[in-house]
Amino acid sequence: MKYIFRGVLCAILLGGGHPAMAQDTTDTMDLGPVVVTATRQEEQSLRIPSLVTVITQEEIKNSGAKDVGDILNTETGLWVADTSGSTPFGALIDGRGFNNGGGNGSRMLVQIDGRRVNLADTSNPDWGSIPIDSIERIEIVRGASSSLYGDNAIAGVINIITKQAGSEPVTELSLDHGSYDFWKRAASISESTGSLSYYLYGGYESSDGYRDNSDYQSSNYVGNFGYKMTPYTTLHLRTGYLSNDHLLPGSLTQDEIDALGPRASVTPGDHAATHQSDFDTRLESYLNKENWIEISGGQILRGEDFKVTYPGAGVSDSANDTRSSTVAVKYQATAPLAGHENRFLLGSDLLKETVNSPSRFIDTMGNVYPDSVNYERRVIGAYAHEELSIRPTLIGTLSGRMDWSNFRYNQESSGVSGERGFRIWSPKAGLTYMATPSSSVYATWSKSFRFPNRDELTGFFGFTPQLDPERATTFEFGGKIHAGQAIEAGLTIFRTQVDNEILYVPPPVGSTAFGENENIPKVRHEGIEISSMERPNDTIRLGWSYTVTRSWIVEGPFEGNNLPITPKHSGSATVDWGREKGAGFSIIGRFSGKQILANDLANQQQKLPGYAVFSARIRYTGEWLNWYFGVNNVFNQKYDAFGGVGGGGSTAFGDRIGLSPAPERNLVGGATIRF
Repeated sequence: MKYIFRGVLCAILLGGGHPAMAQDTTDTMDLGPVVVTATRQEEQSLRIPSLVTVITQEEIKNSGAKDVGDILNTETGLWVADTSGSTPFGALIDGRGFNNGGGNGSRMLVQIDGRRVNLADTSNPDWGSIPIDSIERIEIVRGASSSLYGDNAIAGVINIITKQAGSEPVTELSLDHGSYDFWKRAASISESTGSLSYYLYGGYESSDGYRDNSDYQSSNYVGNFGYKMTPYTTLHLRTGYLSNDHLLPGSLTQDEIDALGPRASVTPGDHAATHQSDFDTRLESYLNKENWIEISGGQILRGEDFKVTYPGAGVSDSANDTRSSTVAVKYQATAPLAGHENRFLLGSDLLKETVNSPSRFIDTMGNVYPDSVNYERRVIGAYAHEELSIRPTLIGTLSGRMDWSNFRYNQESSGVSGERGFRIWSPKAGLTYMATPSSSVYATWSKSFRFPNRDELTGFFGFTPQLDPERATTFEFGGKIHAGQAIEAGLTIFRTQVDNEILYVPPPVGSTAFGENENIPKVRHEGIEISSMERPNDTIRLGWSYTVTRSWIVEGPFEGNNLPITPKHSGSATVDWGREKGAGFSIIGRFSGKQILANDLANQQQKLPGYAVFSARIRYTGEWLNWYFGVNNVFNQKYDAFGGVGGGGSTAFGDRIGLSPAPERNLVGGATIRF
């Protein structure tokens, strides 16, 4: 490992040329793609003191991915745990060792067009609600980002940016079909006419799923509208509607797999349904060439129903009715400061969430335990960010955010109601050195946090843990290369220590009781993230990534033990051949080391074996017709995508070891007609 690190670091420092080139060449530097997520304003990636990835629309198309989880599965530093087999609804995606699968919330903030979509009850987003055909690009910022975004952004931020209208009117019709009777039908239309532009998308997909009882049907509708009020002021409107119904295959023990096969389900009555509508508006205006302001607001209405079986224990029925409202204001100034290039950002976010969640648990004896939780959260966050070019090749960044939160809750089963308030300060400081015109090195120090989500704060069925927020301190340094189209590479080394990390502590072995979420005094996450994309010519693209992650409990219950699910070693490799138009071919491989089972904080169970799996695609891109054909799991690798003590789902119960078998070799293909 030390030789890999030394080699990549030398390449970053020297890859763009001789160190003597590190002079006032800012105007001619290739500073990489412009991104908005890392600093909440447009900025070139090489100047940012974080490892930033932009997944373009072309890369999404060439990957042949069916959902966002497929796209993110090959990204360095991220880990996708799939609890459903072949559907997008069971994906748990997190970074830097926080994806331990025990039911605790995500530490990766996820946004759609800058709007938070992490759910109030679990902190995880609904990955099945994001239609892949409507995505323009995905920006991934790894590392602590609470100084700008507040809650959830300990491991990083994923911002999914949807399509807008182009300069020409376009209509697209697409049809996809694959194994397990997978069908997707989608249509979109976009146009710009004078000061008005619009993009409309509608899609419907269905599948029987790889596993029994994993059928699903999903409808998605997206509308993006823009109105240029003046040459300097634009009004944006975004609206969406989601409806899906999907069955839940649950987990299987090894004995059940041996007797019934990996596609079986022993929970045939489990299901879930979601209906969601959302609306956002954003007004952005350039007051003059040095001052810019943005005002935005939106609302999400979401209803969910679930039925989940815990084999040998009972059945849970639950529902969530959620209303989430947001208002945000940003002001940016770019006037020079004492003759130095300067960028200053000031902003505020307001969030109000309300959740009404009736539920009941029916044990194997027929006893019914009803419950109902009412929950309200209000958060006000204010932040400032300063970026100053100390020298032409040395950029300093300093940001800080204060969050005030108030939680009110009432739990029927315990009769407990209460109110809690938190105030948290999140600073961050970074330095970026432009080592050459095409490479930079950086170092950061930051504080970040995550509030307990609804389930962790209020508990369920009589448990009210009332947990404290997680607080993390992160040190990170690394380097990046962006030498035009020839090579993009990055390396990051990080260390995050979390105080009061919330972990699901399972019940004693042999018990059929629920476990509890607990604040663990100290947990440490360390790792190395390396990625590279090389283009030796205009037809070949070679990419690879490698991640080393270790997360363990430093102080508290199970002290010294490693956290589950995220493997210590993981990586991916991509070979792509083809031009922008014409025929193309790609092979994508990813590998995982051994994984500790979810909820096995004692590290006593046998680990999930490591695996390597490959997918292949052929495609054709023409003026009016695009088509592709792909084979997933080319070598028919038999492996388990997820496993846990207590059932293998997102919640532990008892000592049953449940596994989620991954799909075998399967096919998918499709075509798009473009007018």
